[in-house]
Amino acid sequence: LIQRDTTSTNDWLAVTDGVLASTSSNVYPAGSVALSKTVLDNLIETLPEQFEDMYDDVAFYTNRKARADYLSSVGDRGTTLGDSIIEGKFGKELGYQGIPLRRIPRWPGTLDPGAASTNVIYGGAKCVIMAWQRKITMDREFRISPQVYVVVITLRVAIGLEHEPGLAKATQVTGS
Repeated sequence: LIQRDTTSTNDWLAVTDGVLASTSSNVYPAGSVALSKTVLDNLIETLPEQFEDMYDDVAFYTNRKARADYLSSVGDRGTTLGDSIIEGKFGKELGYQGIPLRRIPRWPGTLDPGAASTNVIYGGAKCVIMAWQRKITMDREFRISPQVYVVVITLRVAIGLEHEPGLAKATQVTGS
């Protein structure tokens, strides 16, 4: 749902475009640098002004490693904020300019072959629409030898963007 791309050679990923491939109007190429204040500043500037107040839940979204690198760089500052991060006094919603920086599980960290490169999305979570088919089937069986139940759930999932220009994407962001 995140990494799908219709140009992919992988049959599963080529089914439809995911969030990363669909976000293409407002793109900032970071140039293979770690996630930093500069990258986040430029990402904010990349989003057109008319979309700044479109959603009340704006945030930065990326993978665990890029977020950890950013928090580490803030923690290295010789200030009260840096000390608070090192001591773990801040909650999980630390970000930049009052905008949370959230990690998304399974967000790809190797978009460029041979490099730890990822993307950062900036925008409202409500812009991403996920739909489930109403017809959901469930089959189950008990396997005697291993003494386990096997449950198979079949459903269709779709993902789309409410308004694609309301998101901005930074590409080529490294994560250690």
